[in-house]
Amino acid sequence: MIRGGSPLAGKRAGTTKPEAFVAFAALFCAAALPAAAQEFDRELVYDGGEHPWVGTVPWVYYNWGGNIGGLYHFGNETSTMGGISEETWRYVFREDHQGTVKILHTVSPGEIVVESGDYVFAPAGWEDNGLLNQSVDGSIKGSGDLIVNAGASLAIYIDNEYSGDTIVEGTLTAAVNEDSGYNTGHGAFGTGTLRVGSTGTVNLNGTVQKNAAAEIAGTLNLGENRSGATAAYNPFAEATGAVSLVSGGTLDLGGNANVTMPLAVSGGTIAHGTLSGNVDVALDHGADLKLDGATLSRTVSGLKLSGGSAVSLENGASLSVNGLVVEVSSVDAAAITLSGNSALTLGGSLKLNIDDALLAELLENQGTASVQVVSVADAGDSGAADCIKGTFASVQVNDGSLWTATFDPTTGGVLISAVPEPAFIGLLFGAFGLLHATRRRPRSRRPQA
Repeated sequence: MIRGGSPLAGKRAGTTKPEAFVAFAALFCAAALPAAAQEFDRELVYDGGEHPWVGTVPWVYYNWGGNIGGLYHFGNETSTMGGISEETWRYVFREDHQGTVKILHTVSPGEIVVESGDYVFAPAGWEDNGLLNQSVDGSIKGSGDLIVNAGASLAIYIDNEYSGDTIVEGTLTAAVNEDSGYNTGHGAFGTGTLRVGSTGTVNLNGTVQKNAAAEIAGTLNLGENRSGATAAYNPFAEATGAVSLVSGGTLDLGGNANVTMPLAVSGGTIAHGTLSGNVDVALDHGADLKLDGATLSRTVSGLKLSGGSAVSLENGASLSVNGLVVEVSSVDAAAITLSGNSALTLGGSLKLNIDDALLAELLENQGTASVQVVSVADAGDSGAADCIKGTFASVQVNDGSLWTATFDPTTGGVLISAVPEPAFIGLLFGAFGLLHATRRRPRSRRPQA
C-alpha cells in the first residue's frame, strides 16, 4: 500500500507561458502546497497472530520478528523481503488485536502507528503473566517515526535506537520490569525528537531517555527517579537539542526534589517537585506559566511578561526572579499572582512598559498612579509582606525620563510619579494636544495668479 502522492496536477498539453512566469508559478505552488506525505511500499496491519519459532530458540512464540531466512513475519502474514527495504514498510496497530506484541531481534520499520487500542511492545519471551521464559531482547531501529494516535496507548518494555521522531497524541509509557532484569526502560523512545502533542501524555517512570530533543505541548510525567543518580535526575541527560515546555503543556516533576533538566519555557505548568539547571523562561504572547507546588531552585534571569502573559504560583510553589520586564495593559492585572502559601524572591531591576495613552490617563489629574505587579490571594493581614522576599534594586517606567517609580514589597504595587511637577506635566500634555491639532489643520492655498 502506498500512502500519499504528489499533490501537483500534471501540465496541460500545448500550454506555453513566458519562462519567468512559469518559474514564479512553480515557486508559488511549491510554497503554498504542503509537502507530500512519506511514501511506503506496503502497509501491514497487525492481526494478533502467533507463530512458533523453529530453530536456535525453541518453544518461543513471537508475533513480530525479522531477518529470518529472508522472510519477514507480521501476525499471520509471512512476506518474502525480495530485496525491498524493511524501512519502506508502514506498520499499523488497531484495537481489533490490542494486547502484547512480542518483538524478536531487530526490526527497522519505515513507520509505526498505534492507531487505536492498548498495546505493549515486549521481548519475544515475555508472557502475559509477567514471567520471562526466554531472554530474547528485541529492538526497534531505523529512521522511521513512532506515532501514538489520540485515544490509543502504548507501553514499551524494550530499549530502542530508532532515530525517527516519537509523536504522541495518545498515551506512551516507558515501562520497567525490575524483576526480570532485561529492561531498564532507558532509551525506550529512540534517539529522535520526542513530541508530546496537546492531547498526549508520556510517562517516563523515572527513566532516562536518549531523545535528542523534546517538545511538551501535552503532559510529561517524570515519575520517581530510577536513573541510578542518588541526587540529581535529568530525564534527557543525552539531549543535544532543546527541551521545551510550551503554552498548554504540563511538566510533572513527579515529586523529585532535584530535577536538573535544562528547559526552555514559553508557557505551561510545572508541578510537584524542584527544578534546577538551566531554566530559560520567555513566555509567548498571551501565554501563562503556572507553578503548581513546584520550585524553581535556580534564579530565573531576565523574565519578560508581554502581551498579557502572566505567572501564577500555587500550593506552596516558589520562584526566584532576577530582573523582570512587564508590559502593562491594565492597572489591576498583576503580572505575577501568588496563592496557597507560595513565595516570590525578587532581585535585579523592574521595568514597566506602559502604553503612552494609559500612562497619560493615569497621571492626567493627580500626577501619581499605582500599578499592581504582584498580587497575593491569601497572605492574611500582613498582605504581600510574608510572600514577597526582597525587592527590586531599581524600577523604571518606559524610558524613565519623565517618571519616577517605586516598588512596594508590602503590597506588590508600583507607585508612579511625574517628573517634574504634575502641573507642568499637565501643561505638557496640553501642549502635545495643541500641537497635534495644529498639525492636522489644512494649509491655506495661495491665490492663483
